[in-house]
Amino acid sequence: MNTYLQKLCELVPLVLFFAFYKAFDIFAATAVMVVTSIISLLIILWIEKRISHILLFSAVISIISGIVTLYSKDATYIKMKPTVLYIIFALGLLVSKTLGKDFLQMALGHAFEMPKDKWWQLTCSFSLFFVSLAVLNEFVWRNFPEEVWVNFKVFGIIPLNLCFVILQFYRFKSYLKLNH
Repeated sequence: MNTYLQKLCELVPLVLFFAFYKAFDIFAATAVMVVTSIISLLIILWIEKRISHILLFSAVISIISGIVTLYSKDATYIKMKPTVLYIIFALGLLVSKTLGKDFLQMALGHAFEMPKDKWWQLTCSFSLFFVSLAVLNEFVWRNFPEEVWVNFKVFGIIPLNLCFVILQFYRFKSYLKLNH
């Protein structure tokens, strides 16, 4: 799958969410996010003929939480969406590993050749990171004004993810396959 297209289709709903929040309110932003998430999935399906499981799952959680937010007129649901998503990601990584399917190894095995204990360390690191993001999201939306949470969602979570991935790359770079 074209990763640039996937990243663009993940980013557009977030950027429009932010723009519509600043121009209108959380409900207008949520409505635009729901619509653009659906359009993004359809574009990826049309161009790539398939959608990655993670992108599909993430978009479905966004769409469901967005619809519930709009229907109930309660922004709590959209604010809790990152928490739910990150907890599910953390549990998914740990459960898949204990069931003998290592999602990270399946996703990154083409680039890294590591012993099982290193894959386990990477899985635990990502799981702990996702739980930390969930806790941080809960802290921010429950203790700060809505605008602070929106700014954190847009300008906090993405850099935190990027920094974490870069740190993990450097931590495990000695296992990088040079001829892949």
